[in-house]
Amino acid sequence: MADRQGLGASARLVWGKTNRDRGFWLPVYRHLADSADIAGLMWDVWLPCGTGGGRL
Repeated sequence: MADRQGLGASARLVWGKTNRDRGFWLPVYRHLADSADIAGLMWDVWLPCGTGGGRL
């Protein structure tokens, strides 16, 4: 059965990153979505306009 992201149960079980001390892990699809959000934020806010980033 697929979830709202269209991922099956097997795909949702693949880990993306862990904190072994706390026993916490993120599935790879959540880790990739978080990474994409941060990259977009850096592109929009942090990079200068001359490099193709930044708000116009």
